[in-house]
Amino acid sequence: MKKKLIALVSLIMSLMIGLCGLGGCKLITRDTDKDMQQVVATISIDKGVKDSVYKQDLIVDYLNYGYYYVQYNGYTQARTFELILQNQINTRILVQNAIKQLEEDADYQKDSQYAKWDARRYLDSDQMIEATYNTYKIFNDLLDQFEETDVEDKLSDAYDQQVRTVPTDATKAEEELDSTKMQEYIDKGFDLSSTAKRREAFNRLINFLKVNNLLGESYKNNDLTTTEYYKKNIKLERENIVVETYRDLQTLKLRKQYTFADLENAFKAELENQKGWSNTEFVEALSNASVKEPVLYGVNGTYGYVYNLLLGVDEIQTERIKAIDETLSNAEREQARNDILKTTRVKDLRDSWIISGYDFDGKNFTGDYTFAKLAKNSLEFKGDVTLLNPSEDDATKPVEGEDAQYNALSTIYGLDDFIACMNAYMTGGEFDKTQPQNVTDNKGDYSGNSVYSAGTYNGNVEEYTAKINELLFAFSTDSGSLNTYKGYVIKPEVDGANSEEYVETFATAGRELIAKGGNSYVIVASDYGYHVMFFSEKFTAEKTVADNLIDYMNAEFDLPEGITTWQNYFDNMVKDFGEWEDTNNYMYLLLDAISSSKITNQINRLERDVVNEYLYEKDNAVVIFEKAYSDLLK
Repeated sequence: MKKKLIALVSLIMSLMIGLCGLGGCKLITRDTDKDMQQVVATISIDKGVKDSVYKQDLIVDYLNYGYYYVQYNGYTQARTFELILQNQINTRILVQNAIKQLEEDADYQKDSQYAKWDARRYLDSDQMIEATYNTYKIFNDLLDQFEETDVEDKLSDAYDQQVRTVPTDATKAEEELDSTKMQEYIDKGFDLSSTAKRREAFNRLINFLKVNNLLGESYKNNDLTTTEYYKKNIKLERENIVVETYRDLQTLKLRKQYTFADLENAFKAELENQKGWSNTEFVEALSNASVKEPVLYGVNGTYGYVYNLLLGVDEIQTERIKAIDETLSNAEREQARNDILKTTRVKDLRDSWIISGYDFDGKNFTGDYTFAKLAKNSLEFKGDVTLLNPSEDDATKPVEGEDAQYNALSTIYGLDDFIACMNAYMTGGEFDKTQPQNVTDNKGDYSGNSVYSAGTYNGNVEEYTAKINELLFAFSTDSGSLNTYKGYVIKPEVDGANSEEYVETFATAGRELIAKGGNSYVIVASDYGYHVMFFSEKFTAEKTVADNLIDYMNAEFDLPEGITTWQNYFDNMVKDFGEWEDTNNYMYLLLDAISSSKITNQINRLERDVVNEYLYEKDNAVVIFEKAYSDLLK
């Protein structure tokens, strides 16, 4: 199972290095090293545990973030150091409390080889690896910064083109950082001497730690894991994960208090709310709708959504369209434009994705928008793909230790060939130039001679919306058509000059397409090119999209494989909500909407109560030695 990575800012990191000009400077200059080791507070919420906050900890935190409060928020130095100390104390209380609660939880598996109050006792093997990985990463990042090496641009000139818009949730095609990969990273250790610059960076790091009391007496044999700085960080990383683990358990308990009926009631409440909308509110909601905030009720008139796949004109076509004789009649001008647009060439625009490493495994595009690798809606890239850095041993793999770098040359389609391929893809055929058989021609149902083609797909089209989105991302030159909820809003015809939102041919065809409904499309011309418009959704006056949550889910979403009902989906989701992350599903987003802020507030309140209990109600749980840091308050 994928583990949540807990980010931790290093005790010193880039700010401190920047202040020192990447040199081996001593950050603490006014006070002696002995002074810096004074204890300014002790924290002990139970027998057997006592943590100390040192004066040096306050100085380091001031350099990390405290200075910002003074320079930009108007805090005094005294107030800032008091805030830093309070943060240190609060953190130690929460760490100790998390350990105490996990120790008392009979259902929580503990590692008996470690004693109580040792964070390792409460971590599983993957979490232990994660803590070590995070600490190794801190050191390697520090070495990189000390090395002062300019990052070489490894990309060829072919990489200079602007990257095509990618789906909202798309990520670069990188291997998931799981425990195995983390362990491989750890096993490689630290690069201390591969080059002269690296050896210099290592020496500068050691000197930096030494003069700031972070090297420690146990350091030996160039082993960074024996430094005091490593020990501080690995301890903090482990404790951070312990706190997050306890928070996750508390969150899980609170989330389980919500039921499927709560979601059904939330859906009903939102539906009733929308029935009270004015037409203005309704139209505004259509424009701002999303998976999380869908429109569930048609208030007035006939509205809808259409997807727009624009096969845009090139520069030559643009100039030729501009040069059409303005004295011609509208019909003659339209015909002249149509003749120009028939020369349109269609290119798969995802070649820049391949070059940039997005959602491409060498043959197919993958990602959240395709739901699964090689799914029925996965649109293969047709063209030549070349690996720029192949290994001598295996030409299909990149040079060891380097990310794969590709170049791509897309296939170019003529207009009719593209339409044939598009229809074959939508109806489940091979994505080639074979004329599909499962489309009814309904061009005659549309008005105007700017209509190039129209059709309705017969029977059920599997993954209809997902396939359209694949086509949009691959071929549409209209960047506004990408990453939309359900496409462009189509409104009823309006009166008055210049009151139409879209160009006339698009608006007219859009209304006719909405009236047609079903799995239909129409291709119409404008000065911008050919608009391949797909039916998306239709709203009519006082029409309810779905009367209840289950009907809405059945109409809008597919159950994941292995899940039989939406109640079953909900039960599985609540059990492991943090790992579920189905952000394209309304039910997941609905539960998140009604629960997350409340749960966060509950967790914050619980932690605040714990801190206040040990600060103010338990004698000697927290002891502060103000004299040890009083000079910092002046």
